[in-house]
Amino acid sequence: MTILKDIINKNSKKKLFIFPNKKYLTYEQFYNKALNFAKNYESRLNKTKNKTVFLRMDRSIDFYIAVIGLAFLKAIIIPISNKLSKGETFAFRKIYQPDLEIDSISVTKKNIKSLKIDKDFLKKAKIVFFTSGATDAPKGVLNNFQNLLNSSNEFANLASYKNNDIIIHNWSQYYMAGFFNMFLCPLVKGSSIFFDKEIGVDSYLGYWDILKKNKITLSYLSPTMAQALISFSNYKKEKLNLIRTKFFSTGAFLYKSTASRFKKEFDVDLIDCYGITEVGGSFALSSKFSLENKLSKFSKGIKIKLLRNNEICIKSKFMFEGYLKKYSKVKKYKHSYFKSGDLGKIYKGKYSITGRLKEIIKKGGEPVSLLHIEDITLKHEGVKDVLAKGVTSEFWGEDIELDVIFSASPYKLNKDNKINLLKSYLGQNLPRIQMPRKINSVTHIPKTSIGKNYRRYFN
Repeated sequence: MTILKDIINKNSKKKLFIFPNKKYLTYEQFYNKALNFAKNYESRLNKTKNKTVFLRMDRSIDFYIAVIGLAFLKAIIIPISNKLSKGETFAFRKIYQPDLEIDSISVTKKNIKSLKIDKDFLKKAKIVFFTSGATDAPKGVLNNFQNLLNSSNEFANLASYKNNDIIIHNWSQYYMAGFFNMFLCPLVKGSSIFFDKEIGVDSYLGYWDILKKNKITLSYLSPTMAQALISFSNYKKEKLNLIRTKFFSTGAFLYKSTASRFKKEFDVDLIDCYGITEVGGSFALSSKFSLENKLSKFSKGIKIKLLRNNEICIKSKFMFEGYLKKYSKVKKYKHSYFKSGDLGKIYKGKYSITGRLKEIIKKGGEPVSLLHIEDITLKHEGVKDVLAKGVTSEFWGEDIELDVIFSASPYKLNKDNKINLLKSYLGQNLPRIQMPRKINSVTHIPKTSIGKNYRRYFN
């Protein structure tokens, strides 16, 4: 049964999912549960027109059992977060009009030998992941399973996933990183997945203990998660000597300051990982810790070019099929290269990600990178987090303001003193045109679900 069956046969008795209570699920057990799920829904889906399924489930491995089971049935799977409000769910339902909605896998045991599975089911089965929607309304990106499995195999080779690896899965299951990097990549390489609770404020203090206790060899952190670990963790370098974990950063732009702080605090590299949902997930890595965020390792089947405005364009063998539109219709993607919206530069065959097109404003006609300003600001020891935002200006056209979460000061400085110290620092490290007109001391900075600054234009 193609690549999936080969993976199961090779790793049948090996642990695929490991749980905090020491229980586990083998590759063979997982596969049979997915087949049984498919058998329970076979007759219902065969009677539907589009086979579009809303999968709205609590965080659990049942979600992945359902995904693979529905793939056997050549369904169009739309994972919908159970954190959405009734109104948001109703809006999704109205747009996509699913044939079926599933919120659990309470199914009866059936004779899976009679299950009819198309030999090309991997090409015909689709899954939709929504872009983060940090600046625009989210788009439903439609990928087929064949492309995703092939892409995950290439990236797992690039990132050196091993058969004896234990990958911690503590991200949302509703976004590409949680599905691609922490499920498909270990699956295709015969690795094991430690399925922990979704990472959050209450889990940062115990994070390193979890890695050590469960012998985790590979972990993904968004830049925001890395910043939080630096802020909350009471671990120091000498306490990490028994942890043998490789760390990748994904989900958002990795600031040089964050990578540098992580290296300094924990004496381990935070390897920059770059990918885009539309081109089949992650496909590039920095070779090691780099203050320049240089990507030097690429999956096979990937080509990159820069446009005149330095926007990065990617051509991939694993390209998405298109965007899911109203009534589950697909707007097919017909171009050979995908415009990423990211800015970059190239030197001696190595690419550096320098920012986002939508995070560039024009102040007095001169382009200014909000990401660059955030990066410089985060290097100040008194700054815990920052959001640079573009605001309208009668004189400049556009100007800059900063929302800053300041670190606790051992000198008991008040808010005004902290702001003045930061202004002085920025004055020494930024060109005059990039200086913010105002710095606001705040206690909260809005984030998307994968840790990106929620950036919109402010009037």
